[in-house]
Amino acid sequence: MILEFLMKHKDKAFFSKNIAKASKRYGVKTKDIMRTVRGYEKKSLVYDKRYVTDNKQTPFKKGYLITWFEQKRFPKTYDRGSYRKNQ
Repeated sequence: MILEFLMKHKDKAFFSKNIAKASKRYGVKTKDIMRTVRGYEKKSLVYDKRYVTDNKQTPFKKGYLITWFEQKRFPKTYDRGSYRKNQ
């Protein structure tokens, strides 16, 4: 449900709290959203932005900023996890 929504609105980014609020009627909680998003992020299907300082990562005031990640724009060997570690 989350991935389809992000793909449908691929030109936009959404805060996790807004996605949770819109999904509340389906019984979806914020922790469910983030668990799902992290799984999709490991597969490079979505991108979530957060504050990163030293070894700490925290969400923005409105939550994590999430958007669909267009895989065809990057080589198949592109590893976003290692990219983040080098930033």
